[in-house]
Amino acid sequence: MTLAPEGRLVRAAGAVFAASIVHAALGSPVSAGGVDGVAALLGALVAVALVDLALPGWRGPVRAERDAPHTVAVGVPFRATLEVANDGPSPRRVEVFDGLPEHVTSDDYPATLELPAHGGVRHAAELRVERRGTLAFRDLHVRLRSSLGLWSVRRRLDLGGELRVLPNYRPVVRYSLLAVAHRQEQSGIRRRPRRGQGTSFHQLRDYREGDLPQQIDWKATARRRELISREYEEERDQRVVLLLDRSRRMSVRAGETSLLDHALNASLLLSYVALEQGDRVSALGFSGEPDWIPPVRGRTGMKSILFGTYDWETSSAPSDFFDAAKRTLVLERRRALVVMMTSLQGEDAAELERAVASLSRRHLVVVANLRDPLVDETLARPARDREDTLASLGAAHHTESLRASVARLRERGMRVIDVTPEELPTHLATAYLDAKQSGAL
Repeated sequence: MTLAPEGRLVRAAGAVFAASIVHAALGSPVSAGGVDGVAALLGALVAVALVDLALPGWRGPVRAERDAPHTVAVGVPFRATLEVANDGPSPRRVEVFDGLPEHVTSDDYPATLELPAHGGVRHAAELRVERRGTLAFRDLHVRLRSSLGLWSVRRRLDLGGELRVLPNYRPVVRYSLLAVAHRQEQSGIRRRPRRGQGTSFHQLRDYREGDLPQQIDWKATARRRELISREYEEERDQRVVLLLDRSRRMSVRAGETSLLDHALNASLLLSYVALEQGDRVSALGFSGEPDWIPPVRGRTGMKSILFGTYDWETSSAPSDFFDAAKRTLVLERRRALVVMMTSLQGEDAAELERAVASLSRRHLVVVANLRDPLVDETLARPARDREDTLASLGAAHHTESLRASVARLRERGMRVIDVTPEELPTHLATAYLDAKQSGAL
């Protein structure tokens, strides 16, 4: 507990002190009556302050409880409620400021609450968290004022509590709802026509217009004397490996979200789609301390991906694509779709080509490039001075170098997705579905 004078008392004491200075400056010789007047004012102020301090009840304790979710998504607003109770016989006014975790903000604090006698009130605040990970609430600060407002007492209440901040899973929820409603095409994920190759046989059926010649079963057609087609379904229990670059380049922000967070959001949607297809999903964070989530499957596998990646952060290390490739070949020995998410630089082409070539001996590899939004912003901004011109030239050089690198990788037969961070989730899911339906996986 901390007792402190309020501004009202400080201002009153300052006024008395100023009056004494003025009197001393103007009074010559010093008037005994003037001195007595100043002393009387000072004595009256001290007496009132002591009476206000001694009044019962206002310094008594208050109780508080916090009701907040344990798990939230980064960037998604959520509500937390404080219940503050007054056990005293008189109404009280208190100011509260919740000790929000670092990277959590709110416009609803500080708050002034009117507490009834022997009662309490609830205060709901909207919070927003800007970083993933496990964050701890700090002490709740309560400020109690005396009846005349000359004194205040500050109390700190340790309410405890942690927030587990997960990647933003709203794209996953949206895709799930659309899938349930049979409106998958509205999610932006395109299912292209099946080619009838590389998938597992399901059943025979009558020929339908549009069936490929490879689908026709000629023996069954001869027996039935009418065209019979084979129907296929995607193979299940295949593998998807997510490689997420956690180097310093992924700390660049696109809007309010870092490139790593955008990559994690896309990973969640791709994981959901793959797990729904009956495939297994694993994830490896590379560049910096490696983190590995072994293959999971089924709907419970989504929880493993969520809680396994929510505290992944960027490091100060440079991107090391070849090390990621070596680790992947050791950790995943079965053929898999390997999706490497990074933000390419012009000088990456040679090392990335070497890493992808190594992976491609066993796996189907897709490189997903998240374009740096700062480069596009620099190119779009008019050049007003020499510094702007140099920045535009640098951005143009970076863009051209990156375009040449992507073209070179594609010419070598590599699959490269080159999109903005916001476009990545649906492009990745579409690439996965295309790989399954074409039989490439």
